[in-house]
Amino acid sequence: MASADVDLDEDAEAEAVEPLIGEYAGYANDTLALLYTPLFVALLWVFYEETVVAQLYGIKVQDFVFYFLFSLVIAPAQIVIDVCFLNIVEWYHRMPLHDYLDYMAHRFKTRKASWKGDEPFVNRQVAADLRSLDQLCFSAQHYFVQGLYVAGMSQVVLGI
Repeated sequence: MASADVDLDEDAEAEAVEPLIGEYAGYANDTLALLYTPLFVALLWVFYEETVVAQLYGIKVQDFVFYFLFSLVIAPAQIVIDVCFLNIVEWYHRMPLHDYLDYMAHRFKTRKASWKGDEPFVNRQVAADLRSLDQLCFSAQHYFVQGLYVAGMSQVVLGI
């Protein structure tokens, strides 16, 4: 993709980028949770006696087959629904979400450091709580960090 294909006005970026990041961050979090759910259900199933979580909710160990299969079967349909919903939100609110994601992909491809988070440039026009999301560009590195966080937190929950 040539840099001429990705042309965002600085003022437009300052006004419109925060809702875009927020909307797509919610979608990205929901998708990661959807894909991690079968593993979490499997961990609760395998460690049924140790975690006691399922027993507190009255879930029998033999019922985990249905929970696990449901979490596998629902994922493709939910992804299709989420993509359609994201497109509807983009259209209804006139948010240039796909253009912004193209811009993020361009920024990730033309990064100066191999780890995107190590780059010295930080977009100061974006709110402080969204800068890390903007800097990682919703790239594979972003999903790696997010997946590591979710896996760690679920292990903490199971450990407690």
